[in-house]
Amino acid sequence: ALLSMVYSPKADFIYGACFFSSNIVIDGYSVDPQTGNLAKLTFSLPNIPVIDINVQPAMTGYQASSAMAYLYVLLADKIYTYIVDDQTGNLTALSGQPFSNSDYVGTSPVLYTGRQMAVYNRAGSTILYVANNATGDLTRFKIDAFGALQVPLTSAAQTTGSNPFAVAIHPTLDVLYQIDSTSMTLSSWQINPTDGALTQIQGGAQALTAVSKLENLAVSPDGKHLWITGVSASIGGGGVGFSLDPNTGVPNSGAMTALSNEDGVGLAFLQFDPLTTLLFMSSSTNNNVDAFNPSTGLLLQSAALTSPELIVTTP
Repeated sequence: ALLSMVYSPKADFIYGACFFSSNIVIDGYSVDPQTGNLAKLTFSLPNIPVIDINVQPAMTGYQASSAMAYLYVLLADKIYTYIVDDQTGNLTALSGQPFSNSDYVGTSPVLYTGRQMAVYNRAGSTILYVANNATGDLTRFKIDAFGALQVPLTSAAQTTGSNPFAVAIHPTLDVLYQIDSTSMTLSSWQINPTDGALTQIQGGAQALTAVSKLENLAVSPDGKHLWITGVSASIGGGGVGFSLDPNTGVPNSGAMTALSNEDGVGLAFLQFDPLTTLLFMSSSTNNNVDAFNPSTGLLLQSAALTSPELIVTTP
């Protein structure tokens, strides 16, 4: 079963975390820029043992330089770091990994169980943020020049709710967005570019009454829109969106019209196309992958697939 998927920072390779025989297996594929066809890469990594089948892996990455990139895989209380070969796309495990939080909290490790991580890489600071729903906060790690994670920075920002589930960072502004799957809220945080410290903005968390059990969020590549999905919804689309202030990145005070999709449930995964900024969502309930206008939430096109649980788009 495919549980998580991410593009390489240059979008020429794609990596997936699959559950197989009580392990997580990391596979990679090159992406044909003309056709979008995938060709399997040749690297082989040690499997990651699964301790709790209810904890799904999360993946993210960043481009450290023109020729160096890193991929991070989060599973339970460990973060695995891989070096991405810029030419072949093959992965090599970074020496000394995985990073385990048991290294600094003693005998009672805190489980990281959010679906998403996010990397802030600007102004000389590179920070990995993890939605840590075991302790109800956003944990941030400094990343050194070689891609290695440092001991979590102190004073991690406390979230408004008890179950922070996913995070995303504005493409150009120093703003981080976070959803809480229990309190059903969206929080916006100002990022200090020096140390990555977070200060809550927009007067606190915004209640999201239109969707339930929040699952995922994404910010458009042009920084104009933010959309959120839930497993089920009291409205027809299973997702709700906000326009973002072009100067501050703050979500508008009123949510946009729910996505005009007949599915209603199962809309859990979403991604923006980096070129067209169209919004794609998948429904594992009705086996659709749908394209939406991110400004209006109107359905543009729907494709029937077999249990689409994760989607990516070809730049």
